[in-house]
Amino acid sequence: MDLIINFLDFFIHLDKYLQLIIQSFGIWAYVIIFLVIFCETGLVVTPILPGDSLLFALGAFAAQGALNIEILLISLCSAAIAGDTVNYSVGKFLGPKVFSLSGQPLFQKGISSADASVFTKNTAVKQSSLPGLFPLSVLSLLLWLASAR
Repeated sequence: MDLIINFLDFFIHLDKYLQLIIQSFGIWAYVIIFLVIFCETGLVVTPILPGDSLLFALGAFAAQGALNIEILLISLCSAAIAGDTVNYSVGKFLGPKVFSLSGQPLFQKGISSADASVFTKNTAVKQSSLPGLFPLSVLSLLLWLASAR
């Protein structure tokens, strides 16, 4: 039981263990950071992972020279875009199947349809598609990277 608690504590408070990760794993720390950001944005069941606090801690380590800012930015942006793409794809694939199950009090088609109609009526975005959003995400990434220099 202690192993599970320690494991969860490590991942929930990853920003506190970041210095240890950087010192212990060296270049592989970027892979670990990529995986954490990817899981946080791409997997529905991992919202407990640190987000903003991890980004601030990474920025502090990059400012101290412990992390390469260029590799860090490319890693973080790639992880966020890939995670978002996976999350979108999973939702597009599983969403209709989950809402078609009968007897599910949590996922009721009538409620989701009402929410969707309010969203469509009150927003300028009527329908989004992944192929249309991906170039915009890449362009935003490039502009952000260019402004960081």
